[in-house]
This record gives sequence, structure tokens and C-alpha cells, in this order.
Amino acid sequence: MISRPAPPSRGALTACIAACVLAGGCLTAARMKADIRSGAARGAIVEGVPFVRQRRNTCGPAALASVMLHSGVETSEDKISEALGTLEKGGAVTFDLALHPRDEGLITIQRYEVADEELRAAVRSGVPPVIMLGGILSIIGRYHYAVITGYDESRRAWLLHYGVKPDVVMGFERLRKLRGHADGWALYVSNPDHRPAGLPPELHLEMGLAAEKLGRPEAARFHYSHATWTPEAPQAMMNMSNVALGGESYARAEELLRKALDLKPDFPAAKNNLAWALLKQKKALDEAEHLAREAARDAKTRPFALDTLADILEAAGRADEAARVRGEIEKLKAAPRTGARASRDGEPDARSLEAPAPPR
Repeated sequence: MISRPAPPSRGALTACIAACVLAGGCLTAARMKADIRSGAARGAIVEGVPFVRQRRNTCGPAALASVMLHSGVETSEDKISEALGTLEKGGAVTFDLALHPRDEGLITIQRYEVADEELRAAVRSGVPPVIMLGGILSIIGRYHYAVITGYDESRRAWLLHYGVKPDVVMGFERLRKLRGHADGWALYVSNPDHRPAGLPPELHLEMGLAAEKLGRPEAARFHYSHATWTPEAPQAMMNMSNVALGGESYARAEELLRKALDLKPDFPAAKNNLAWALLKQKKALDEAEHLAREAARDAKTRPFALDTLADILEAAGRADEAARVRGEIEKLKAAPRTGARASRDGEPDARSLEAPAPPR
């Protein structure tokens, strides 16, 4: 997933400050943790998140090292800083932080305008979010990365690993204001072997797509299955079908795609993929042709649906018609590819959950 180009708060280099911003009165982190663990306070803690102390301008690598270590990858602030050129640049870019863990086989999802409840859901699921805070020294344009490790709903306070100090207590309102200056950016890093149930459905979908790109179908199935009974259910069914198609489980893919279309009849990508699943099973070619033609009416899906249609026509012994369709495909090749199948060729847009078309 690629971070979108952004104004300074999204894409500018992050100059980190060694400051401790407290907003919990006389509340101590130890007392807050004890109350949460005992059930005396409503909240959650991600246990065992290492604190990595930053140097000047390395709060990004320090925060990333903290969550990568928690995910089971041996790394350090020094190693990440060197890989990203943080000291030379004077700070870390969100884009670099999001891409680096993927080289270690980790799922990474970055999002903007993240609500407090999404962050709390991540903590409850055992995924400590990396966040960006802005407006701390806004006159000179400085921003800061931190790691959320827990929250106390009763006291309306967060626990953070913050630069040079672990277990900083900061109030909900204060953190929300500081995050707002940084466009509500957050980064989630998760080991594909971890099964963080309870994330928001759209986040499960994005993690499923990321797991597919890493070649981890079991993790992809897990995340998609946790979005199947939500408003995102049709897309989740579609994405799960891609995992099935990749494993040549065509009957299972057909079942999932029919469920997706029951929930969302006007779903061109699902129609195209169902046509392909039927073709691979060598059955219901009339239905497959109808589905492919329906999918081809959608501009985004059209190039891929025509390709599917040509294959169906060839399988039905209608070579001349298939050749005409392939001629139309050639005319479309000059146009930029967008939508379902194109997303498998490059990094998917974080805000586009359109799943890839069937593997060929």
C-alpha cells in the first residue's frame, strides 16, 4: 500500500522532539495498567510492547522498531534509521515507515483520518498503532511519532511509548487534537501469523489484501472472514474467493461469489470472477458468458471482463467471436489499467478495496 502524496503533515520529514506530554493529572501509568488488568477500569493493554528510546530525529525508526519487535522481527532503531536514511534526511517519512516492515514479511497498513475507536479496537486486538502527532512545535513545523500501547476508557486516557519515555499517559482530547494536526495518520504493523480479531471490517479487508500480496493465504482468509457479516461483506466474500481461486478451489470460489452477488447484485468484479470460476469448472458456459458481458459494461472492469469473455467463447467453440473480442481488447490496451486485476500489478491504493481478478 502506498501512502498518498500529501501536504507537510503527511509527507514532510518528521523532526522529532524529546518531550514528554502528560495529560493525566496525578495518574500514573502503573496505576492505570493495574486497574485495567484487574478489571477496575474499562480499557485494554497490548502487553509486551518493547520501548525503544529515540535519538534526535529518530522517533519514527524508534516507534517502528518497537512495533516490529513486538511482531517478532529482530531489528533496532539504528538498523531502521540506516535503512531509511533518517539521520541524513533529518527525520522519517510516513511512506518509508509503511514500506520498510514489508521487507521483513510483515503486514503494514497506513490510514488517514483514523478515529479514536479504530485505535482502541486495534489495541484490543493486540496491534499497537504507530501514530503521528502534530502542532507540538507548529511554528517550526515539527511532528512526532509515538506508539499507543493501551487506553483507559474510564479515565479517558491513553498509554504511549513517546520518544524518550515509555508509558506516557495522555488524555483522549489532548491526543485527538495533536493527531488532528497530522491528518489523523496511523500505521498498523502485524505479523501474518498473528490473528487480531475484532478490527474494523475495512481494516480487516486491507490486511487481507496485504496478506495476499505477501503470499500468505491463511492470513488473508482469516482477515476476510472477519469482515463477512458486515456492511463490507460483499467485498470480503469477493476477496475470499480470490484466495480460493489462487488455490484452484473453483467450487468454493463459486460459492463465495454467489453469496457476494446475493448481497450486492450490481458488483461487476464479482460477476467477472464468477464467470471465470464457472469456466474453470467447465460448466454453465451460457451463464458465464452472460456474467462476463454484464461485467464488461462497467468501465473499470471492462478490459478484464472482455478477456474472460474471449476465453469463454473459445471454450464454447466460437473462435471467430473470441477473435473479435480480443481485437477490442487490443484497442483498450493503450488506456491505463485501473480496478480489479490491475491492482495485482502494483501497490494497491489504501482507499481502494477492489480485489484482484482471478489468477491466470
